[in-house]
Amino acid sequence: RFNMKIAFSVVLIVFTLNMHVVKSRFHSSNGVCGRQQYDPRIRSCCGGVVTSKGSCCGTRSYDYRFRSCCRGVITSKGSCCGTRSYNYRFRSCCGGMITSKGSCCGTRSYDYRFRSCCGGMITSKGSCCGTRSYDYRFRSCCKGKITSKGSCCGTRSYDYRYRSCCGGKITSKGSCCGTRSYDYRLRSCCGVVITSKGSCCGTSSYDYRFRSCCNGKITSKGSCCGTRSYDYRFGSCCGGMITSKGSCCGTISYDNRFRSCCRGKITSKGSCFSQFVAYDPLSRGKVI
Repeated sequence: RFNMKIAFSVVLIVFTLNMHVVKSRFHSSNGVCGRQQYDPRIRSCCGGVVTSKGSCCGTRSYDYRFRSCCRGVITSKGSCCGTRSYNYRFRSCCGGMITSKGSCCGTRSYDYRFRSCCGGMITSKGSCCGTRSYDYRFRSCCKGKITSKGSCCGTRSYDYRYRSCCGGKITSKGSCCGTRSYDYRLRSCCGVVITSKGSCCGTSSYDYRFRSCCNGKITSKGSCCGTRSYDYRFGSCCGGMITSKGSCCGTISYDNRFRSCCRGKITSKGSCFSQFVAYDPLSRGKVI
């Protein structure tokens, strides 16, 4: 019987020690929230109420998936800048400061109406190509690459001194009509229409076999004198000047009532043979 008492005492001591170990472990990994015990590793205590982890703002619980906590105040998601709440639909948060919408470059605010943000750096307006700044007065940006001025066709760079850009495609120099390329050796560009060679008058096409182009205007065939149109049935074109019919000698106009034209030279009236030799009518037909 004595041995049984000793054995019972040993078992009781071991049981008591195990209970103390379990209790100490339980209290080391758990906390008390109000009158409730909880595991602070996976839960939070918010104003005496056990909530999910990280969902306590001051003394109030919230759903962190859809809301934010801003200095103890629950706000809409992503609307906290430093310690102040803001409306992210109309404002921006820049380095902890609330600014106007879209005016943050890295951690600095800027006026997007007059400046640009390029790779986190504030530059002059419209001077950003990809993530690099450039001077748009002398250079161009072509698909994220900086090229010489005016040398971008669609998304490809080209040498504008020897090539042309036509409808987003690179073609030979001077072979673009509107948005279509053509062979300028055999065709003409009239306005934005490709026509046969030499059949363009101003911005209108015409048939040069039957019509003439006079100072950008289409007229009847052979009725252009310099830059003015005329009726060749009643007038003449003399050295770029419109005169009366049959009053032109070479490039000089004359009065055919009192003078004659002999071999491109103006002479006195009736002093020209049919062979276009000038003579003196008073000498009875002798050649001068």
